[in-house]
Amino acid sequence: MRNKIRLLGGLVVGLLVLSSVAYGNVVDYNLAYVSKYIWRGQDQDSGQPALQPGVTLYLGETGLSIGAWGNYNIGDSYVVGLGGPVVNKEFTEIDYTLTYASQFNDDWTYSVYLTQYNYPPGEYANTAELFLNLTARSWPFTPTLTYSYDNDKGKGAYVSLAGKNSFNAGSLKIDGSLTAGYDNGQYNVTPGFSDATLALSTAIPVNQLTLTPTVNYTVVGKETRPTSENVFWFSLNIAGGF
Repeated sequence: MRNKIRLLGGLVVGLLVLSSVAYGNVVDYNLAYVSKYIWRGQDQDSGQPALQPGVTLYLGETGLSIGAWGNYNIGDSYVVGLGGPVVNKEFTEIDYTLTYASQFNDDWTYSVYLTQYNYPPGEYANTAELFLNLTARSWPFTPTLTYSYDNDKGKGAYVSLAGKNSFNAGSLKIDGSLTAGYDNGQYNVTPGFSDATLALSTAIPVNQLTLTPTVNYTVVGKETRPTSENVFWFSLNIAGGF
């Protein structure tokens, strides 16, 4: 895993140099604390909290970007990584994403991206997933439809539909979102309703950064996620860019 971390650092530095020379770089970065790592209704760290750093590099006006993201388990007990050995206070996942984003017009935007997942050694150690994303910006609740397919270890599709809205609570602007997912049999699960998450957040400017606390409640479909439970969890994200 240390070699992967070095590779991650080298990749980011190399891309920064390339972008500044060829395109004029724009970088977003963030660090999130999560009380639980919930992914598509499934707890990935056995109830343990985690730190999740990420960085995205935009290649000028090309519509292309490349990103890296990690999950660092900070729990006090040992947990089982996805398909891997027990871990404690270490990176359990490092992912890389290549994205192309554009728009049909002012109302419709889309993106296509490929994510390479990297887990500890095991049955599902490394796999890739292709995503297609479509957003209707002028529609009520700004719906976003995402289709993804894993033709490697996952061998199946996952579809989600998300909507969002904002409202004021005193001096705070609250952003609300609801995302529901359908699993078409990835990793040999029973196809069906997978999960839905209701999230409430507020963005707080702090100097050149944005601090965003979020509360989430996730419900799962028992036929598709028989070992998962409905769960309340929260996150605190710090984001910036240059």
